[in-house]
Amino acid sequence: MKTMYGVWQRLPSTAATRVTPMKSDQNLDISGVLIPFSLALYKSTLAQMAAGAILKICLSDRDTLRDLLIIVERSGNDVLAWEKQDDCYNVWVRKDRTPLAPSQVPGSLA
Repeated sequence: MKTMYGVWQRLPSTAATRVTPMKSDQNLDISGVLIPFSLALYKSTLAQMAAGAILKICLSDRDTLRDLLIIVERSGNDVLAWEKQDDCYNVWVRKDRTPLAPSQVPGSLA
C-alpha cells in the first residue's frame, strides 16, 4: 500500500541519482527560500500552469524536498524524475490530476 510518504521513502538518502535531462514548461528556483514560502511559491506557480505542463523545481534544502514531495503526492500531481546535483535537488513535476479529497489522502483523519 502506498503511503502519503511513498515518494519520499523511495528516495535514497545519499548518492546522487541521474536522470535524462527532461524538458520543462517552466522552471522554479526555490533554493535558499525558507519553508513555508518555498512551498507557497511552488503551489502558486503550479496553479498558473495548464494540466499536463511540467515544472522543474530547484531547491537546496532536504526538509523542503521532503515536504514538497508530500504536497505533490497529496495534490494529485506526479513527480516524474529527480536528481541531486552538487548542492541542489532538481525535481520535475507534471500537473495533471485533480486534488484528492481529504478522505482520499492516505493517513488522513477525515
